[in-house]
This record gives sequence, structure tokens and C-alpha cells, in this order.
Amino acid sequence: MEVLVVGGGPSGLIAAREASLYGVDVTLIEEDKEIGKPDHCAGLVSINALKKILGNYENVILNKIRNVRIISPMGNIYEVNLKEYKAAVIDREKFDMELMKRAEKAGVEILTNTCFNSSFKYKIMINAEGTKERICRKFGLEIPKSIPAIQYDIEVKNYENNFVEIYLGKWSPKFFVWTVPRDDCIRVGTASYSRYNLFNLIQKFIEKNSFFKSKEILRIRKKLYGKIVISGPVNNTSKNNIISVGDAAGFAKPTTGGGIAFGCYTAKIAGKIVAHSIKNNIRLSEFDRIWKKYYSSEFKKMKFSSHVFRSMSECELERILYEMHKLGIFDELSSYDMDFQGEIISKIMKSKLLIHYINLIPKILKAYIFEYFL
Repeated sequence: MEVLVVGGGPSGLIAAREASLYGVDVTLIEEDKEIGKPDHCAGLVSINALKKILGNYENVILNKIRNVRIISPMGNIYEVNLKEYKAAVIDREKFDMELMKRAEKAGVEILTNTCFNSSFKYKIMINAEGTKERICRKFGLEIPKSIPAIQYDIEVKNYENNFVEIYLGKWSPKFFVWTVPRDDCIRVGTASYSRYNLFNLIQKFIEKNSFFKSKEILRIRKKLYGKIVISGPVNNTSKNNIISVGDAAGFAKPTTGGGIAFGCYTAKIAGKIVAHSIKNNIRLSEFDRIWKKYYSSEFKKMKFSSHVFRSMSECELERILYEMHKLGIFDELSSYDMDFQGEIISKIMKSKLLIHYINLIPKILKAYIFEYFL
């Protein structure tokens, strides 16, 4: 075969399809029995991203979102009305299956229940293994930093189907708890930079957070475990005849760990580069040049912002949220793309909040040094 894709998530499927459309022979292998299973994703994707990725996307949607509720460390509530539907909660199984159908239609051979082994012969491998790190370690590829995450699907009596919630402070130190409304339940999740026991964190949140308890929990339906990438992209996505895409390359937002949008955007570029590498002898490293041209600035701003956030004490975070509210920044969020966060980050940096950022510089530098040596 000419191209072997390891991993049948969205990035792998899109890269495989794109390479095949340019006329090369592509085989994709997925270790699980079915594409789209198991589902470890929160499922929140911007409408803009869905349009770019699928075009017609309505059949994969569980719910549409037009409101965000931010609960501060002290329990103060800030509500953001996006005025129109800006995001959707997707059924990841249907989403991945749709991408699989398009890949197969383009000529990609897909083998499920199949793990990589030395018997596979290929000219180029596309590493789309997500956060598993097996291919990266086997072939000495750069590994993006990830942290453990946990999610519960919870049935509640007081169900709000168009509100995403973000809980800050002690409920998830240096990160946050999210709640995402699905078709008939809420997916509640968190992740941790430190050695906190995630099970204890989410249990404490469910049992002790007064605002969440007001939803009146009926039962916990399902528990999901995984990892999210928070470091941003690796410096070099390729080595020899292997190129990494998606979470395996770090194409997830450092602020939230969400990886569908940028994973899919960059995977399309990667598939084209791989095809041209086989047909026209283009170097795989060209992929780095192109994605950095379009997205490097976004990732740098989001990474800086995530360092700022993690450097804040609860009191500092409380003050920042209040100032953002007073300056009307929450009211302006509806005009920004939830994936391309660089513009709103730049606006905040140019506002009166700058003085707070300056005061945090020593802590931010300490956080950078700590992460470098971690």
C-alpha cells in the first residue's frame, strides 16, 4: 500500500479521504470493532466547524447551544447569551460514521478491529492514534502533553437543553468542570493537571456544588474516562516517513482540550501533503510550514491564555471575571468564533484587564518553567 492511516477518529478519516482524493492508495486501520465507539468526547463543536467539515450536518446533532453559564469560584453566575446558535452537541458515533462513509466513497479501505504491527508495508504512515502514544513511542515521534479526564452522563430533573456550564475554582483546580446538555441527559466532566483523584473531584462536585445540586439528579447513567491534549501542537509533526495528525500531533485547543475543529482542519492539509509527497516527492515537513502559516498564532495565544488561567488564584480569577463582566466582554462573545479564540484573547489583553495580566507575569513564567521540566 502507499499510505497507512493508524486510527479511525475524525482526523484519521479526513486525512485518509483527502489523500485518496488525490489519487493514492490508502488503507486505514482502527483497533476498535466499530468506528465512532467508544465515545469519550464531550461533543461540543461550533456550528462554523460543522459547516466546514461536513457541509450538511443536521443529522449528527443531538442539541444546539446558544447560552453559556459561567459559575465563579465564589459561586457568582455570569450568563452569556450568544443571540443565535453558535455551537452544537454532536453524536460522535454518527459524526464519525459520516466521515467513514465519505472516506470509503473516496476509495479508502477501512479495517476495524485491527492493530498496527510490523507486517504492514507502506510508503507513508499517517499517525492518527489520538492520545494512545504507541506509534509515537515506537518510532520516536514528539508526544504532545495530555492530562486525564473523566465524564459522567447524568439524568437530571431540571434539564436545560441550550445551556453549557463552566464551573471554576476548587471543583477542578487549574482547570474547570463542564456540563454539556445532550439529547436527554447532561454530560458532566473535568480534567486535572495535578495528581488530584478525578473520581473524587467529580463526586465532590456532584454532591457538594449547590448550583448543580439544584438540577435534582435522578441517576448517573454512564462513566467515561480518557485524556485531553493541552499543550498545543508539537514542533515537528513528521519524522522519516511518518506524519502525525489530530490529538497525536497536539491539534487541540490548549484552553479547553477540544480537538475536533483544528484536528479536522489540519488533517485535510496533511492528507494533501502526503499524497503530493508520494506523487511529487514533496517533503512531509511541508505540512508544518502550512499549518503554522494558518494556525500557529491562534495556538500561541490560546496556550498563553491557558498559562495565565492556571497561574491565577481563586481571588484573582474572581476579580478577572468581575472586570470582564463590568467591561462588557461577556456580552461581546457572541460575535467571536468559539474555535478561533485569538481575537478575543487579543481584545482582553488590550483592555483595562492588562494590569491584572502584568501582575501575574511572575506566576506565568513559573508555570512555563514548571511545564517545560515536567
